[in-house]
Amino acid sequence: MKHLHGRQKLSVIHLTLLLVLALSGCVYGRYVESLYQDPCNSRAYIQLVVEDYLNKRFPLKSPVRMAIIPFSVPANLASSGNESPGLGNELAWKIHAYLLETGSIPMLEVFNRVDWPGKKDEFFTGNYGALALAREAGYDLVMVGYLDQVATPARMSVQTKLIEVESGITVYYGKTSAENYDARYQRRGPWWLPGSFWWHSNEEPSQMLINSTTDQLAHCVVRSLLSYEPVPN
Repeated sequence: MKHLHGRQKLSVIHLTLLLVLALSGCVYGRYVESLYQDPCNSRAYIQLVVEDYLNKRFPLKSPVRMAIIPFSVPANLASSGNESPGLGNELAWKIHAYLLETGSIPMLEVFNRVDWPGKKDEFFTGNYGALALAREAGYDLVMVGYLDQVATPARMSVQTKLIEVESGITVYYGKTSAENYDARYQRRGPWWLPGSFWWHSNEEPSQMLINSTTDQLAHCVVRSLLSYEPVPN
């Protein structure tokens, strides 16, 4: 009986190991699959090829200055002080970082002006406040953005404009969505399982997912902005 009991214990251990391996394989499989899915979905309403436009509009090697104004976002994701800058600021800084990597804009800055009366509404009525502030600060281009209501932290959608300050010409206007397929951010688990939050960070899982999706969204915006496929007339 003792021998039988030992065999039963061994069987339980084997089954447990098989279950762990199966779960690990599923998570790893979802992670690998996510690497081959395009997270970006973009639609441009107005799209001039940015580099071509700058070369035609400004003298060669001119130090063109571009400002990125922190994006307008839903109230629950907005800034609440210096220690909590808000998702609009995060998006602006991430887009700034990705644009810097491309070298497509000579001088690129995040404009230190988070909000003003009517900022959110003016995105759809002319962006006159943003243009006036950018003109006063000596910028040649200004980027403004409007984050749509976020239903899930794994999917975000933003509307973005790039406007020449002096003429008011919209160089780019488009809507970009980003889907976070990364299985590592979709579950909890023991530290030794692939996809567990424990080996990533001490952050809350929901915050980690938001940060990851925000980063992906910024990447998608820059990819769409610098596309060489202008919208047909």
